[in-house]
Amino acid sequence: MDEILISGIFNYCDRWCERCSFTDRCAIFEAEEDFIKVESAAFFHLLEQRLKDTITRVEKRIRTEAPELWEDWQLKIKALDTPQAELPEIEEELIQLSRKYFMSGRNWFKTNEPRLSKRRTEWGEQIKMGMDGQHQLDQLEDALAVIQWYQPFIGAKVHRAITGKNKDWQPEQERHQNDANGSAKIALLAIDRSLSSWELIRQFVPEVSDDLLDLLVQLSKLRSGMRVLFPKTALFIRPGFDELGNARSDS
Repeated sequence: MDEILISGIFNYCDRWCERCSFTDRCAIFEAEEDFIKVESAAFFHLLEQRLKDTITRVEKRIRTEAPELWEDWQLKIKALDTPQAELPEIEEELIQLSRKYFMSGRNWFKTNEPRLSKRRTEWGEQIKMGMDGQHQLDQLEDALAVIQWYQPFIGAKVHRAITGKNKDWQPEQERHQNDANGSAKIALLAIDRSLSSWELIRQFVPEVSDDLLDLLVQLSKLRSGMRVLFPKTALFIRPGFDELGNARSDS
């Protein structure tokens, strides 16, 4: 096993071992005994395929329904490119926003569990009657699992990226190949997957649509802010996941 382990692969993954294709090359997974069987990454590919359309729809909705929130934020983001940019202020705001998202998401699940249960029951009855519904039910459950997995993860990675932004990189590496960019890259991956998953939930359970707007605003702000603060995340090579021959966005 040691000959095929990928050094440092666990530093920039999303720690979702059950859905990872590289567990046989990860020292952390090798040391654990309680992981359940690895599942297919097909749902992550679905989220990736839907991401561009999701971002377009989400931003359009925010501009339409909460223009003051979006316009003010866009002005802040544009100001980051100026010499007078107050980086510490926006950095702290992003850290606080990631924490707010975690709490808002928890409250959303508490409030909307009855609606989710009702939809599960409806599809369950359809399935018993031989009607279509299993595919939608499976996707709904996957979307909920993705969101709940990444709720605490996003805040942790946003915090690590921002607090480590000014630390030195290894001299033998490219300037962009540093821990801050790696943490930002996996945080953005989690944000993108979460946005796509929320959009799936909105489509499957439209009665929760109004309750989702605040969460979508928070994630969209995080996404745009982190992309501006860390413009070279795409250049960061995550061991195993992004190396030549293994180029992929799934974990």
